[in-house]
Formats: sequence, structure tokens, C-alpha cells
Amino acid sequence: MRLRPKKETTLERIQKYPFSACYVFPSICRNIKVKHKSIEEKFWFIVENLLKWNKEELCGSSRVAKVVYKRHVLMYVLVRNGVSTPKVGKILGGRDHSTVIHANKMINNYMETDPTKKAEIIAIDRQFYLELEN
Repeated sequence: MRLRPKKETTLERIQKYPFSACYVFPSICRNIKVKHKSIEEKFWFIVENLLKWNKEELCGSSRVAKVVYKRHVLMYVLVRNGVSTPKVGKILGGRDHSTVIHANKMINNYMETDPTKKAEIIAIDRQFYLELEN
């Protein structure tokens, strides 16, 4: 008797493919419906559970390049999804709105120059858009 392999759940697939899950499996992301009260709760749900990024690290004052890049990506994605720059700064550790504007400029520059980062950012943006849409 032939045994079928265990079928992955939606959350397992997204955790396995954090940057490309919604780009490759858009129907999977549409099926995830989690009830949250605010944009901030939805935002932190995606960051902590789907992207597996550390909230304290992102809200902290670290200037390590990897942390700064992640923080900039999140600022860019939130602004693209209609959150005001002062609110984005408040969500990410009480930063000023001008910091958010600078982050958007940096991410736009990355997207123009680096195709791999562009693909990552588009996938993350799509995850946020689909989650915030619910």
C-alpha cells in the first residue's frame, strides 16, 4: 500500500517560503483569515508569525544593516498600504515621520538596483496587502 506524504497546512507553507509564499501561492494567502482589531495587530501578526522577525529588534535602536533593512522594508510596505508616515513611525518604535520618508526612498533605490531585493519586497508587500484586506 502506497502512503501519501503529509499535506502541508497553509501556515506551514508560508513559514517554509516566507518571502515568496504569497507571490508563488497567492490563493494560500487569500485563505488565511485572522481576526484582529487594528492594523497594528495585523502588522505584528504578519511580522512575528509569517516573516519570523523579532519585534523588539525592529522597534529597537539597532543600526545593524540587516535590522535596518527589515525595518525599512516594513516602513515602505505600511506606507504603500495606506498607513500615514507618523503612524508608521509610532508603530515601529516611536520614530519620526521623516525617518519613514527616508526609508521609503532607500527601498525605492534598492528596488531599482537589486532585482532579488525587489522580489523579496514585492512578496512581503503582497502578504501585507492580502492580510490587511481581510
